[in-house]
Amino acid sequence: MAFFSDTSDRPSFIHTMMDKLGHFMDRLIIAQNRTETVEKLQALSDAELAEIGLSRDDIFRHVYRDIYYI
Repeated sequence: MAFFSDTSDRPSFIHTMMDKLGHFMDRLIIAQNRTETVEKLQALSDAELAEIGLSRDDIFRHVYRDIYYI
C-alpha cells in the first residue's frame, strides 16, 4: 500500500513573505523609536545632557549602544 501526502514541512511562499514583512515592520518601528530618542536628546541643552552623564558627541553612541560598537 502506498502513502501519499500533499503537505510539506516547508512553509509556503506567502507564509515566508508575511514573516519577512513582519520582521521588516518590527525593525522599522524600532528605528523610528531610536530616531525619536536621538531627537529628544539633541533638543536638550549641554547642561541637561551633563546631568544625565552624556555629552553631545555621545548621543548616537548611547542610543545605538546595543547594536553598534561606535
